Amino acid sequence: FYKVGFKKDGIVKKTSKLKERHIISHTAFNIESDLDMTVHELSKEDDILDKLLKKKIGNENEIPKTDVIFIAKDNDKFVGGVHAVVKEDSMYISLLVVIEEYKGLKIGTKLMDLIEEKAKSKGVESIDLGTCDFQAKPFYEKRGYNVISTLHNYPKGFNEYTLVKII
Repeated sequence: FYKVGFKKDGIVKKTSKLKERHIISHTAFNIESDLDMTVHELSKEDDILDKLLKKKIGNENEIPKTDVIFIAKDNDKFVGGVHAVVKEDSMYISLLVVIEEYKGLKIGTKLMDLIEEKAKSKGVESIDLGTCDFQAKPFYEKRGYNVISTLHNYPKGFNEYTLVKII
């Protein structure tokens, strides 16, 4: 990766079951190729192709992942939710959202409480997530998440952060 313009941005420390992970970012993503490429979207029927692709790139024995989702509703109306992926003893929170008119009601706090409780019950040792300047960095820091990586001017005019919490 480093040869094609990526740089190491931060490190998620090793847990008892998973290796140390490096957060990398691209500095100048400009790869040229004269190969003809086609895109193939995988479906359930494409398990054989999927296995072949994984074998080719060396992850045919990939560790299984588990999705965890909690949603908040006001009667039948969706007002917020959180999605995370658990892999061995690590969790990645990919999404936390609260509808604008419901912000300030501690819905995000309750959703994070639920996802962190689930992480503990599944034996998770570390949780990581990403956020930007215009999102919820102070919220996560108050909850004990620490910035391990900053990608400057991404998106343009803002910074993107990777945060980790050891539980």
